[in-house]
Amino acid sequence: MKHASSDPKQIYLKLQQLRTMKFSLILPLAWVLTLTSLVTPVAAGEWKCNGSWGDGALMRHSFTFTGYCEERWGQCFLDGLRSNGLIIHNWQCWKRDDGRWQVDFSTTRLLGSAAAYAIYTVSGSWPQCWDGK
Repeated sequence: MKHASSDPKQIYLKLQQLRTMKFSLILPLAWVLTLTSLVTPVAAGEWKCNGSWGDGALMRHSFTFTGYCEERWGQCFLDGLRSNGLIIHNWQCWKRDDGRWQVDFSTTRLLGSAAAYAIYTVSGSWPQCWDGK
């Protein structure tokens, strides 16, 4: 009878177990790291409310920012708004002459706080604006 450590079949089975264990530990860790990178607020930026006004049956909100996803033209804010379940109409984002970026968008009335929270998830700061609008 062969010793268990020298039996090719046993060695193969042990290797398969190790591969499975390695994969089962790495996959959840990779998943957690991916999720935290999507949720972690971006540092070293600022955003400011720029008002809100009626837009027919909707409410138009405006804010300015620097230091957040400028290379994506503010798309991370739009992603945050949509991921919080808001339906966004007429999203506009542009760079102003003063170097700041401005965003204007419309959403259902009375969801201003939800919009501010969505922006908070990106920026990590919550200036009180749009409450009840």
